Amino acid sequence: MSRREWTEEEKFWVREGLILFMSWFIYTAATSFFGMEYITSEARKSGISLFAAVKMVLLFVYIVDFFPATILIEFAYKRVKKRSFRPLNVFIGMLLFGEAVLVTYALCALFDVLFSHLSYLIQLPLLSICLSIPSVLVAFTSRTRKVSTYLKKAFE
Repeated sequence: MSRREWTEEEKFWVREGLILFMSWFIYTAATSFFGMEYITSEARKSGISLFAAVKMVLLFVYIVDFFPATILIEFAYKRVKKRSFRPLNVFIGMLLFGEAVLVTYALCALFDVLFSHLSYLIQLPLLSICLSIPSVLVAFTSRTRKVSTYLKKAFE
């Protein structure tokens, strides 16, 4: 089986994509790490539950992490498809991320009412559940037929 050589353009796309992905990943990981460190330390100082602390910073995370991510995704998609930048696609991405933030807020509010009296060692795994369920819901939402066909039209 012969091995195909990469063209210069394909090598360029791989380098550019890796740089874009790594910059977004480092940015998001740093803000998430320092945000969670701040949340846990402030929650311990004030005596509130981790769920209440996460609820307080969800808007900040939405603006600081998700807004740049949707813009980076649209810029990358623009470069791959060789088309113009579409602000509507950024808006669609923000709506999908907004769904995740709202579900996270609702779960944190529910868990805050039910489990605020428990130890932080028990609250932390429950908090990871609160943060992971919304991503599954966004995936299911984008897989529904109406949303999927609209997304295909918007991102063509």
